[in-house]
Amino acid sequence: MQHLASNLNYLTEGFKSGISSLMNLAGEGGDPNSGVFFVNFNQDCTSLAVGTKTGYKLFSLNSVDKFEKIYENDNEDICIVERLFSSSLVAVVSLSSPRKLKVCHFKKGTEICNYSYSNTILAVKLNRVQAKIMIPAHDSPLASMTFNPCGTKIATASEKGTVIRIFSIIDGVKLYEFRRGVKRCVSIYSMSFSLDSNFLCVSSNTETVHIFKLDDPREVRCVEEPQGWMGYVGKALMQSASYLPTQVTDMFNQGRSFATVHLPFSGLKNVCALALIQKIARVLVASADGYLYIYNLEPGEGGNCTLVKQHRCVTSIV
Repeated sequence: MQHLASNLNYLTEGFKSGISSLMNLAGEGGDPNSGVFFVNFNQDCTSLAVGTKTGYKLFSLNSVDKFEKIYENDNEDICIVERLFSSSLVAVVSLSSPRKLKVCHFKKGTEICNYSYSNTILAVKLNRVQAKIMIPAHDSPLASMTFNPCGTKIATASEKGTVIRIFSIIDGVKLYEFRRGVKRCVSIYSMSFSLDSNFLCVSSNTETVHIFKLDDPREVRCVEEPQGWMGYVGKALMQSASYLPTQVTDMFNQGRSFATVHLPFSGLKNVCALALIQKIARVLVASADGYLYIYNLEPGEGGNCTLVKQHRCVTSIV
């Protein structure tokens, strides 16, 4: 049984090789012409971090039309960069020193501390406070995981890529289970909660980004029972579910996506995020080709999300 420790600050090869596809674009699936090694949104989705062959950049996400660069460092090749919310603290890992983690204050240009590990660092997640707990997440190795902004929930996906689970950090209870699709051999690239933790977006190697709505799992819904033939069929299905194997009955309880984004590509590594920009809910997708795509999300209706803007993060390398 694959387990998670909620207070993980770094991940190494000793954990699981499958999690290397979390955010890092330097390996398979990256675009060698773009020079992009890594893209990542900070926890409150106010900025985008881009790691390249020559350093890293931070961009502001406060406006749809204006893509402003906050900071640029061109000292070394950066394959991981994680910013702590909207603070000046960043954790970076270079491609030339993949076992060394540095925490820096980018506004002051100072290095606060650094750590060396016996294995290659695959991902870094900065957090304020979390208690330690072990969670039985999936039977197969993990492909992706993410915390919600306040650190009370964690979303997980296995290498199969079909089922997304969300657990409570406090007691490890499974709160939600969503089915991304029925396709097999799907690689989950990234997952991200909205700032209010009411939505979760999931991107993969397909051209579709799924957005799931997180209704209160404790909420009791009173729905009028349908009459006639459809009411009879529905009742028969629910009654017979108790006699079916667990794998089958689980499918009755799995939610489907609330909204979807259709990307202009597939098979290209990317990261997704949900943000409120200019008082409108947006879905953000940063891809390995060096582009940022911005879509509108209708929180009340869902459905297909509309592309409203596309920005170039880096200049192509010839």
